Amino acid sequence: MQNNTGTWDLLGSSVFRPQGDGLYTSLAIFNDIPIVAFADSIGGGSMKASVKKFNGTAWEYIGTAGISQGAIQSTSLAVYNTIRYLAFSDNGYISVAKFNGSQWEYIGPPKFMECPLNTNSYLAVANQIPYVAVVREGKISVMKYTNNAGWQYFGGRDFIQGYSISLQASDSGKIYIACSNIENGNKLSVLQLK
Repeated sequence: MQNNTGTWDLLGSSVFRPQGDGLYTSLAIFNDIPIVAFADSIGGGSMKASVKKFNGTAWEYIGTAGISQGAIQSTSLAVYNTIRYLAFSDNGYISVAKFNGSQWEYIGPPKFMECPLNTNSYLAVANQIPYVAVVREGKISVMKYTNNAGWQYFGGRDFIQGYSISLQASDSGKIYIACSNIENGNKLSVLQLK
């Protein structure tokens, strides 16, 4: 739906897919075009990660459906310099992929970070470097990917006790995380990663 002078208009059909998907969604905007990632019940209910964009009248897949290897429990979309990125939790592991113009390709190995089932992944991209954050047992970890080193913890594994996080990248390439900080009496904290 989009806001049209105080009301909301549905984009495309009221049924996104005949199977009625709507789990683990993430929304991004690229060149004024809405893009949504979701758990897609393709192939008899496998709930794999898929991404669609709105073409002005209908929703169409970006690449092929079913990007993940297994059933997912979260998605997080990001767009940087026309490249679309997707992080998702896949049966207890985090994976990150990017769309290369024709298909989705993993960034580094799939399932590179272990996480509890039903854990959200949070993705930000700065200067073509993807960062992904998770909360595991009340501790926050952030990893970044570089071509030279692969996926590495940024700021150390479980660098702060917290939950309810948000991860963002600035236009200048700085990475910020907001969280309920357990070490600070569960108060809101915003940290800049250096």
